[in-house]
Amino acid sequence: MSKKEVVKEQDLQNIIDKISDEYKTESLLLVNELSFIIKTLEKLKDIIDNDGVVEDFKQGKQEFVRESTALKSYNTTMKTYNTTFTNLLKLVDKSSDSKKGYGLDDIDLNDDLDEFLNRW
Repeated sequence: MSKKEVVKEQDLQNIIDKISDEYKTESLLLVNELSFIIKTLEKLKDIIDNDGVVEDFKQGKQEFVRESTALKSYNTTMKTYNTTFTNLLKLVDKSSDSKKGYGLDDIDLNDDLDEFLNRW
């Protein structure tokens, strides 16, 4: 695992550490998916950087240049990443709401999340 991946996974871990136990299982599932998605996106970026965004396509008499399959996969995976991350954010918000009235109002659960998002 590269140093960059460890930092990203630690950032995600910091976020779920601040989520209430009620949502912990769901948040762990989302973080595991996000971790996999991040690794996949990095691999796809490498392929796109090396091979470009278009590729030659030939099937029988048909021959043309098309969007690379790596780019298509990257775009689809990015949509999945956004949806998954949005779901994690919803749990952070729910967790923030559930902690109100328990003396934890002064804790900003979004600090680590904001730092993570601003870094990328």
